[in-house]
Amino acid sequence: MAINQNNATPAATPEATQPEWEGYTLEQLRFQRALALIKLENEKAVLTQKANQKIEQFKSNTSAKGVTGNIFKMISGRLKWVDYALIGFNIAKLVTRLRRRERIASMGIDYIEVNFTCRPFNADEMDILAAFLCEFGYESFVTTDSGMKAYINKDVYQSHDIATALQCYAFSAKISWDVSEIKGDNWNASWEQDSFKPIVIGEQCVVHATYHSDYPKCKYDIIIDPKMSFGSGHHETTSMMLEALLEADLNGKNVIDMGAGTGILSIMASKLGAQMVVGVEIDSGAWQNAVDNASLNNAPVTMILGDANSLPTGADCDYFLANINRNIIINDIEKYSKTLSKGAKLFISGFYETDLPILCDKLAEYNLQLEKHTVRNEWTMAVFCLR
Repeated sequence: MAINQNNATPAATPEATQPEWEGYTLEQLRFQRALALIKLENEKAVLTQKANQKIEQFKSNTSAKGVTGNIFKMISGRLKWVDYALIGFNIAKLVTRLRRRERIASMGIDYIEVNFTCRPFNADEMDILAAFLCEFGYESFVTTDSGMKAYINKDVYQSHDIATALQCYAFSAKISWDVSEIKGDNWNASWEQDSFKPIVIGEQCVVHATYHSDYPKCKYDIIIDPKMSFGSGHHETTSMMLEALLEADLNGKNVIDMGAGTGILSIMASKLGAQMVVGVEIDSGAWQNAVDNASLNNAPVTMILGDANSLPTGADCDYFLANINRNIIINDIEKYSKTLSKGAKLFISGFYETDLPILCDKLAEYNLQLEKHTVRNEWTMAVFCLR
């Protein structure tokens, strides 16, 4: 694979990069984030309009077929949820780096932890709630067995904002919460250690952080310090991708990990004997986290800061990994396919089982045929082969 050396950094020898907004005060960082959120208001209005248009189109297309009542409510609600989720995703993506800098600048500042309980537990509704809470200044979220924990600067916290966020969507679950304070010197450590416990994948691989001392011993040992990036092995999509890699023959193969996050899939591929592993990550903070994690594991992984346009050239990729989401996979599949060698495998996840037929139809345009798929709590991981 030919790699653009201008934006690629070998994990073992990461280049020194100047942090964004270096030297900004906490107030200046918050001002920059406010500007970013203002810019997103226009996008939010457009997205909401598009979602409403989709619902009206669905209504007109199905009324003649007698699709009414609960079925219509379910599907139109799904369309609306996609809109809310996209808004939350965009907000989180655009301001993640600013919030990360704020976390560095805010050491010593007290934080509020809001522990939400959701009965019955509904992961989708917790994601929606998190998206709304972002707009009230909440900076990080941790999924729990019964709901989630949300963190916000004590000076920004307003108790009535929670009730306002809950009124923004017709939540089906009963949601309750309690509030506690975390002192500034401890809140970030609390987030990392509460959100990330050692986990065993496929009885062969243990994933843990540097601060863990008590964890099972396995054939493969992966050290991950998540630093707010996605990919600790706990989410269904990541664990299914790891399990699929453990079943694959990666020895001597070329692997691309698109949307690397923490770099966990790249590291796993390297430990499984891949000849060359290239990770691609669009977020600079997550990219640096992936570089650091690869170094922690002595994994010879090349990390590229960029999007699908930064993919290596040459059709010699044997395994292409994309744990992202349905829309990005559909939009970028043409670029993915150009990296694949004949008979290459495409591992994808980050979508629901109901999305699989749409993906199969789209990927078939590029001679990619579904071989198998796995479902866990509706989340789906699928393996395609280039014919």
